[in-house]
Amino acid sequence: MTRREREREDEKVCPLDANIYATRKTVAQGMMDIALLTANASQLKQVLATADTHDYYMINLVLIGTSMSLQIIVGILLVVVGRWNINKRKEQNIANVTNNIIVILIFLITVVNVLITAFGDEDPDYASIPSRKHWSEPKKDRFGDDYTRHDRQLKFSLNDSFK
Repeated sequence: MTRREREREDEKVCPLDANIYATRKTVAQGMMDIALLTANASQLKQVLATADTHDYYMINLVLIGTSMSLQIIVGILLVVVGRWNINKRKEQNIANVTNNIIVILIFLITVVNVLITAFGDEDPDYASIPSRKHWSEPKKDRFGDDYTRHDRQLKFSLNDSFK
């Protein structure tokens, strides 16, 4: 092979390896699934914490549980699909069917999460959050020219130790 032929060989565009692309896509979908699962766990915690005051407690509980269950199923299917080599003809059909099932489940998860948002707590308890005015004004008994009582005591003890 001459030098010119080697240069032409190097200049050829390599085709996209579909298996590597599919694997990366599957990993990205899995990361999104984990993020949504984390958000749903946080919503579940909030619903359980406000059970006595939440207007749609049971509906939210069922919707969040459904969403999390579907996400776990999608996660398992993503792991299974990620293990198949779609360059092999036998595995292409089953991977395609499984991928279609995953898309349908993700659509259902999206619909369920829209419903979770719709039935969410409309009036969060803002009374427990301090106002801005309260944050901007330091307490007189805690802050002064010498910062805090602890700092004053530290200054006195340091002064006594150097005498």
